[in-house]
Amino acid sequence: MPTDKQSWLRHPLTVLIFGSVLSATVIPWISARLNDRQLINDARLQLCKDILQKSMQNNQMLNSMNTSVNLFLKAKSFAVSAATAQREQDAELSKIDEQYHEFDKVAWWWYPGLPTEAKLLRIEVNPNADLQQQLKLYNEKLVAATDVLNGIWDLCVRQTCKASDPGVQIKLHEADGKLRNLQTERDTVTGRLVNLFAPREAKVQQLLTQSQ
Repeated sequence: MPTDKQSWLRHPLTVLIFGSVLSATVIPWISARLNDRQLINDARLQLCKDILQKSMQNNQMLNSMNTSVNLFLKAKSFAVSAATAQREQDAELSKIDEQYHEFDKVAWWWYPGLPTEAKLLRIEVNPNADLQQQLKLYNEKLVAATDVLNGIWDLCVRQTCKASDPGVQIKLHEADGKLRNLQTERDTVTGRLVNLFAPREAKVQQLLTQSQ
């Protein structure tokens, strides 16, 4: 037979009061926790997308500048007249200058701020030392790519050469190979950065593992 205390606990009014307290406190707390987790995961995904987009943009700009340098050399070598050659060279020079200015405005600025951005978004990156190492490595590969471009730029602009010269063709081919290798290395670093910032949900981690 239930005691008076047990009867009181089972009273409909008591159950209603406890249910109201539960609904007003615990359920909103759980909901807020879930919403907060979702916001952080969304922030992680957006940051990963930004990293991929900026890295791809760097690749495209470097490739465009390399193409422009090669076109400049062809214009210098195969124009039908000196006047035509000068006009075409001036056009390519202007194009390359514009491309480099655009590259310089965006290429170096997006990745140094990733650690701070992660903290503001409350994204935990573990271990943090690995993040700094990857950012340093990405910067080194990006600097190396610009050094390669500067080398062939010096060859084409400051020295007398023709695209048909075997030695020039060899140097251009070597430069293309170096730029491709450096792009592959930067893409590898980009993939590591994405892995560091990606949501820790099992489905996302599985997709990242499959893409490697």
